[in-house]
Amino acid sequence: MNHTSLSQLMTMKQVCQLLQCSRQTIWRLVSAGKIQGIKLGRSVRFSAESIQNYLESAIIKPNGKRAA
Repeated sequence: MNHTSLSQLMTMKQVCQLLQCSRQTIWRLVSAGKIQGIKLGRSVRFSAESIQNYLESAIIKPNGKRAA
């Protein structure tokens, strides 16, 4: 992650709302290395860039396979 401004950081709740999924799903994506989190004290933040990168990698192409 390069030069992420603080205004581009999202909370877990914001990411869950954006992706319309549970906290557990987000933690699975973090554990699998698909989304990078930033630990700030007891909370975690996610960069908009990390979420965008994940979404781009999850696009399903017409042949049914994910983008590389």
